[in-house]
Amino acid sequence: MRVTTKTSEILQLSSQSPDTAFGARVLFVATSAGYGGIEVHSVNLAAALNRSGTDVVYVCAPEGHVYTLANDASIQTVPLTVRNSGDVIASAQLASIIRRLNIDVVHVHSRRDYVTALLATAFARTMRRKQVRIIFHVHLVRTLGYPTKLVGCVVRKWVDKVLVVSEAVRKVVIQEHGLTDSKVSVVYNGVDLSRFYRPETESYRHQRENIRKQLKLKPDDVVIGMIGRLDAKGQALLIELFTGLIEKEPNLRAVLVGPDGILGDTIRLKKRIQELGIGDRIQFTGIREDIPELLAAMDVFVHLPTDDALPTVLIEAMASALPIVVTNTGGCPELVEDGVTGRVVETGNMEAIRAALSECVDKSTRGQLLAYGRNGRTKAEEQFSLKVQTATLQKIYQSLCEMP
Repeated sequence: MRVTTKTSEILQLSSQSPDTAFGARVLFVATSAGYGGIEVHSVNLAAALNRSGTDVVYVCAPEGHVYTLANDASIQTVPLTVRNSGDVIASAQLASIIRRLNIDVVHVHSRRDYVTALLATAFARTMRRKQVRIIFHVHLVRTLGYPTKLVGCVVRKWVDKVLVVSEAVRKVVIQEHGLTDSKVSVVYNGVDLSRFYRPETESYRHQRENIRKQLKLKPDDVVIGMIGRLDAKGQALLIELFTGLIEKEPNLRAVLVGPDGILGDTIRLKKRIQELGIGDRIQFTGIREDIPELLAAMDVFVHLPTDDALPTVLIEAMASALPIVVTNTGGCPELVEDGVTGRVVETGNMEAIRAALSECVDKSTRGQLLAYGRNGRTKAEEQFSLKVQTATLQKIYQSLCEMP
């Protein structure tokens, strides 16, 4: 989950000059009122596509987080309220938007909008007497909808392409809905690597010093970092293991970045920290916008979810050349390679997690940890940059538009 990003960073993305030109008009659709990784990444992606010459318009909930971010990034937005997945009125309104804006490809990012967008595309095809292509983008490890066999029949006939963010998601979609390999393609999320600091640079050292002072961390502290909603990424598990880790590294600290969970997890976690007597070693920052700077202040990045399709925050940690400890759930092993860019451990295996964390806070393994970080940065550059994702999507749009 991506916690937040700076509006100024999205504006910077959208203001850069185009790299290429591709004439399709693309309509992004995500009317969720949420503010997580899907929403923020899709806005970054729309800005990058616009920068690269693909005209993207964003249909989103009025006055929601996506609406604000997209407008700040100078992305053309069209507000639309979708009450539920069977909102026929919203489908008719969306069809009118598709026709009026002469859209070639409808790219749907939110699961709740699949049916609405599919009906709208069918209406628009009738009104325009022109083919309009539709893409379902699956960002979570779950089915496209229920009943799965019926949904599979509909998708095979009426959806032109299903994009998934990892092989783990692809496996679920194909197995549950009986889709063909050619219908489903993996397009890994990408990040703007230029925002993240390389350890060998002066800017990295400057940011690291500033943020550590702000967080009242000492220069010789070993800092474990976690980013994400406090009920979803294994923060409670780290807290339970922390006392044992202090025996390995007396200067150990942890910084937990992200919003509270649904059930008030900040209070619960802080209470447990006090019970363990480690209240001075773990701090909560809440939602922060300076993610690249915070990553520069960390020494090890930890991500221990039980379900995560392809966490963008892992790519950001790799871009920051951090060694990573992660569970082998969802698409996480597709990002982090065990023994190469960090340690991948079995989900729920406390002993394995304890051993991996102990290795990564042990100063005697510093050379290996630096190698993990370097390898992670290289992998992010080769596979998970926003530029790579943008180029891949443009090829997909072009191939769909050229289909008879």
